[in-house]
Amino acid sequence: FVSAVSFAQWTWQNPLPTGNTLNSVCFPDNSTGYAVGDWGTIIKTTDAGTTWTMLTSGLYNNLQSICFTDVNTGYIAGDKGAILKTINAGISWTVLPSLTNYDLKSVYFVDKFIGFVIGWGGIILKTTDGGSSWNKLSSPTTNILMAVDFINANIGFAVGQGGIIMKTTDGGLTWNILSSGFSNNLESVNFYDSANGYVVGWGGIIYKTTDGGSSWTETPSLSEAYSLATIFFIDVNTIYMAGSGSIIKTSDAGSSWVLSLGTPVVLTSMYFTDPNNGIAVGSGGTILKTTDAGINWSIITGGTYCSLNSVYFPNPNVGFAVGYNGAILKTVNGGINWSTLLSGTSYDLYSVYFLNENTGFAVGSGGTILKTSDGGLVWNNLFNSTASFWNSVYFTDDTTGYVVGSIGVIIKTTDGGTTWNVLQNNYQEFLTSIYFTDSKTAYVSGLKGLIIKTTDGGSSWILLPSNTKKNIESIYFTDSLTGYAVGGDGIIIKTNNAGESWDILPSGTNYPLYSVYFTDSNTGYVVGLGSILKTDNAGQTWIPLQSNEYIGYNSVFFTGSNTGYVVGQYNTILKISIGGLNSINEPEPITSPFILYPNPAKEKIYISNNSNSIEDASISVFNCNGEKIIKKNYSKQNLIELDVSKFLSGLYLIKIETAKGINVKKLVIQ
Repeated sequence: FVSAVSFAQWTWQNPLPTGNTLNSVCFPDNSTGYAVGDWGTIIKTTDAGTTWTMLTSGLYNNLQSICFTDVNTGYIAGDKGAILKTINAGISWTVLPSLTNYDLKSVYFVDKFIGFVIGWGGIILKTTDGGSSWNKLSSPTTNILMAVDFINANIGFAVGQGGIIMKTTDGGLTWNILSSGFSNNLESVNFYDSANGYVVGWGGIIYKTTDGGSSWTETPSLSEAYSLATIFFIDVNTIYMAGSGSIIKTSDAGSSWVLSLGTPVVLTSMYFTDPNNGIAVGSGGTILKTTDAGINWSIITGGTYCSLNSVYFPNPNVGFAVGYNGAILKTVNGGINWSTLLSGTSYDLYSVYFLNENTGFAVGSGGTILKTSDGGLVWNNLFNSTASFWNSVYFTDDTTGYVVGSIGVIIKTTDGGTTWNVLQNNYQEFLTSIYFTDSKTAYVSGLKGLIIKTTDGGSSWILLPSNTKKNIESIYFTDSLTGYAVGGDGIIIKTNNAGESWDILPSGTNYPLYSVYFTDSNTGYVVGLGSILKTDNAGQTWIPLQSNEYIGYNSVFFTGSNTGYVVGQYNTILKISIGGLNSINEPEPITSPFILYPNPAKEKIYISNNSNSIEDASISVFNCNGEKIIKKNYSKQNLIELDVSKFLSGLYLIKIETAKGINVKKLVIQ
């Protein structure tokens, strides 16, 4: 099964092993551990958490919880009803039938056969055959259930939204709601034995029971500002808890607590393999490790810790990224490794541009304009205070360059940056981006929908009708006539006539977009808050390639049609390599009579046959692993409806077979 269609595979380059939020961690033995997180992330360690490698889940769902029953057998629960199982220590994962499309928040196995999963809508699922089949249990609530814990095959607890605490004594057949006296959300539950247990949640609340949940006592935590999300017992007296900004510890069964660690990140899960050795995970791919019972915690996540605003590659191997506090990073091996350069400034840098691998410029706040002539070893500050912020830099040749910034200022150099002249224009909005289509013709974008144009190298500027009042953050042209601009509230606009008019394109997102780049006239990429989008039809439709609502992707750059980079908040550097899913032997006809819509989809798709003759058709759906999910036959229908509501999020191929040939369509399920 080889596909004529190519899909994008993103790999983290900074921080390592991932920058996706990690939601759960589990160790089946003292050395081997797993963590799962957003966007289908699974990572594994075999040296007690010192180093981690990425595993392939085959999904793009956020994965919320992981549990192992032995060193080889593990289970994962995640969004949109995802339940995964491995029987070979994570080498491969099988999607199990879950009977639901609800987001699943927690999984717990009592033994190798009996397991429970809970989640949205108060859903409770149980298996007695190691996940081969699941039964939906009766639940006394429709509140979101966040965590589940069982003492044995019969006695278990679940907690969730609205302070709900539930208990079963008959293996989940019936559940009773226990009174906690707390109305805010509870995030975690953990019992040491049949009597002693804790629940934690928003506001740093901690509730303790010593009678199996019949009564609960609030125990004082260190601060109500800490939202607690996870609990781990060392013994009945020694317990760790973690959450937003902290790890706390008690050695006297909750009578008093000490701060084990204060941290700016949100911690979601922890696991101790013995009283001294523990791992905590959380937002931005954070991995922390202690070897001394929580006295000290070391950061395991590798990479440079600075938010990055712009990336540029003068050739396929050599690239630069710049960001906050004067950060400048460089790679000489196509992003495999990144080194930190000394910029000589602590001002934030917003844009970088290189003429070749030696000569480049970076601009930013405080009037900062930096230049290097030796590949970044030394940077000279060509300070220019005309504007307080410089947001974009562009050079048309070795000596001629332009910088745009706040309060509508545009400056130009004709001597390689030694001197700069202010170019007059009548538009005093905050300027964000500049792009040249030839040595004289440039476009500048700004706030409130501003786009201005020069055809004489900046001597004069005219205002273009952008058709929007949204802030424009980035502008890019594929030729002298065709250009794109992106900005606030997911706005994407396009011109086919050198900016004389602009059309609004459907982006599929309401979040702001920060950068746009095209590799050819049809293929383009847009990045922004929480999303990376791709078009292969000149902007008519946009497909989400990556989604993380907590990360702002600030800049995208391609070194060729197959290799690109994205940088952003929280240290993010991603590399894309575009490869195929292998192709179906029969190629798709250049002109296809079939139209598939909507795409991306959530509930249903429609396949329309626009040919003059309507024939019998066979529709097959394949997932990203090449596995056939569905095959249906249709008799002479010009409009075929297909229910995809139970499909997991990700990429699919739709194979349409008729007597006249085979057509293959891409489909994205959100």
